[in-house]
Amino acid sequence: MLPTILAVDAHDDSRIVYSLVFRQKGFELLDARTSKEALDIMASCRPRAIVMELTLPDLDGCELIRMLKLDPVRAPVPILVVTSDIRLRRREEAEAAGCDAFLLKPSPMRVIVEVVRDLIDPDSLRNSAS
Repeated sequence: MLPTILAVDAHDDSRIVYSLVFRQKGFELLDARTSKEALDIMASCRPRAIVMELTLPDLDGCELIRMLKLDPVRAPVPILVVTSDIRLRRREEAEAAGCDAFLLKPSPMRVIVEVVRDLIDPDSLRNSAS
């Protein structure tokens, strides 16, 4: 069974790129445009990691991170924030909310995939998803 990643981003282009690249690298990818869609997906599925933007149409991304990290079932799922919001304050807010890693857009997809692999399992996935 392929490890599942949830991508949460309001931008269709970002979700399409995540889908293409992560599938090519041996992952299953689910995607959500809003925090509500992300929560709905997580009600029936527990992804191995979440890649998300902070700017979402229905809820601030930091609030979504807090909600996920307060839930004992969802809290262990690592969260990588990949955002176009360059303000240092936003990074600090995301880290305080509980994100596990933080990158700015545009980050190379190879870096995003490497960070996700490291968040999931630094040893086993490097060999199986390369």
